[in-house]
Amino acid sequence: MNPSKRALSGYAIAEAGIVAAEVLIQLYLLKFYTDVVGLRSDFAGYALALAVVWDAVSDPWMGAISDRTRFGSGRRRMYILAGGILLGLTLPLLFNPPELDSQAAKFGFLLFSYILVNTSTTILAVPHSAFGGELSSDSKTRTLIVGFRLLFGNVGLLAGTLLPGLILATGRTQPDPKSLAALWLAIPVGLSGFITFVSTRGLDRPGNNSGEWNVLGDVTGLRKNRPFLILFCALLVATIGRTVNSSLALFYYDRRLHLSEQDVVLYVLGLFILTISFSIPFWVWMSAKMGKIPAAAVGILLLGLMTTIGYPLFPAYDLRGPLMAAFIGGIAVGSIVLLESLLADIVDFDRLKSGKRREGLYFGVWKMGAKASRAIGLALSGILLQWTGIDSGSIGAAIAISPEETGFRLALLFGPFVGMFFLAGAALLLLLPYGRVVHERVQALLARRETRRAAP
Repeated sequence: MNPSKRALSGYAIAEAGIVAAEVLIQLYLLKFYTDVVGLRSDFAGYALALAVVWDAVSDPWMGAISDRTRFGSGRRRMYILAGGILLGLTLPLLFNPPELDSQAAKFGFLLFSYILVNTSTTILAVPHSAFGGELSSDSKTRTLIVGFRLLFGNVGLLAGTLLPGLILATGRTQPDPKSLAALWLAIPVGLSGFITFVSTRGLDRPGNNSGEWNVLGDVTGLRKNRPFLILFCALLVATIGRTVNSSLALFYYDRRLHLSEQDVVLYVLGLFILTISFSIPFWVWMSAKMGKIPAAAVGILLLGLMTTIGYPLFPAYDLRGPLMAAFIGGIAVGSIVLLESLLADIVDFDRLKSGKRREGLYFGVWKMGAKASRAIGLALSGILLQWTGIDSGSIGAAIAISPEETGFRLALLFGPFVGMFFLAGAALLLLLPYGRVVHERVQALLARRETRRAAP
């Protein structure tokens, strides 16, 4: 039985809180700690990477724990409620550090507070993702479920992206707009988890405590699932590129194109997010016509080509190039709706082979991979900023090279360097041996098995 549209909307609302917090961090945290707090960019990159590594390691454990949990309300929903509340409490802390004098103290506070935020996000996001994979076994409905998540995620994307720019547009600079935005987002982030908890009553299934408790063995055993392994590798390389892209975006638009942060946030990023939202139904339709794998590969390939070719060529002081890239990129990024839908289908393949329901473990490893790639991308961003000539210890001054050379190097990183990761991700997807015909066969075999078990 498939859930109603109302239930899907209630389930997806938590994604708005998750994404609002994540995008505020991905877009602004590195620049906030280098330019406002005064932490060296390489130190900031290392702190962010270490915190994300912890976050990545904890994801499979959270997934496995939620697989086995036996709350009266089900195995996922209580974690969604608790994680939302914790994320609403820890996000403002991250963007409102106390007065710190030394680089070591600034590094330590960033590392500690970001670990708290990431732990809260894990408690919320891993059970939430796994819960979505369990709401339906129908492949098309799963794409619709992920589409609902992405639509509500775009609400969070708008909030996390535009709120600092809107605050800046009012002329308010104290406290810093990013600090104020984190405070304003605290309540809606926590409330989104509560709404999902209430709206999905009765849809959560009980946990399964049978079998040996061996999370590490279960995680390493996933490598035997070849379709998952290929999809996972595609996720890893694409996420590294996306992380470097989001971390360097404000630096590129400032030092290369000399555009104001307010214009970039309100117009370029605003158009990008709106285009993603409008493109989702298109990609759902495309997946029905040509299959999820080819459609996702086409979208990521388009993103890679646009990134590689466009960003090094855009002229300074001109919004038209970035606006065009925002529109094309927004359409291409909408294809991401298909990746987690593919993952839910591939988990069924594991259930057929193992006889176990391990959605939490799979989505935990999926989140772990995404976050490990983010850690690599964040560390790369901090190191690469040094190569561009941006002084990590001051307010963005150049070291030894001219501002023009700094802008040129940023364009190379933001364009071809990032683009090659997207192109590699598209190539990996085309190797994925799990199309529509295979999935329909898996579903038929699972249905036959359930019928036999139900027979007297």
